[in-house]
Amino acid sequence: MPICSYLVTPTPGSMEQLSLKFHTIPECEVVPSTNKNLLLLLTETESDDHEKELQTTLKGIPEIECLALSFASNEELPK
Repeated sequence: MPICSYLVTPTPGSMEQLSLKFHTIPECEVVPSTNKNLLLLLTETESDDHEKELQTTLKGIPEIECLALSFASNEELPK
């Protein structure tokens, strides 16, 4: 189960639109910064294949100016 966090810089003037777009993607949770034009994006997918699909989706979002991976884990959590 891949879990990742990103720092996302939206294109100028698109922070709210980008935040709303992330809310429509089930694998994504987004938190806006309170003092910068920046979003924290958390993702969780079911498999490596699903993660690759999500990466393709994220790369296709024109409102993203910069997407910086800050953490990634693909370890199975103990049950």
